[in-house]
Amino acid sequence: MKGDLSISVTNSKGGLPMETEPITVAVTTKNTGNTAHTFYIQVWVSDGITGSYCNLYPTGNFAKQDERALELAPGEEVMMSWNDIVIEGLISPGTRYVIAKVFKYPGESNCLNGAYQPFTVTAPTVSASITSIIVS
Repeated sequence: MKGDLSISVTNSKGGLPMETEPITVAVTTKNTGNTAHTFYIQVWVSDGITGSYCNLYPTGNFAKQDERALELAPGEEVMMSWNDIVIEGLISPGTRYVIAKVFKYPGESNCLNGAYQPFTVTAPTVSASITSIIVS
């Protein structure tokens, strides 16, 4: 049994998040093996990353989201979302990373695959313009 991953990150409006704004992380997992299995998905949001695939690890400030079980038939692909993630001191302007790993068993044993997705957090801007002046 094998697992394949893809990741997306958005704000509540479907765009890139701004500073302190909650984010939604969507992780798509596909069973690339030939038997049905319950996989375990873990997600982190981090300032940085190190490693690759199953050896991906968060660096700097990070927060681990809950581990979720996912039953998949061979070839089946399912997207799961973690909504309204707010992490004090982490969602600030700059590049951040979501790390996802799929495991054969609960916990952190028997990793089958790992992936990451960088995303940019922007600072909110305040601006205004005068659109007309009427003198009478």
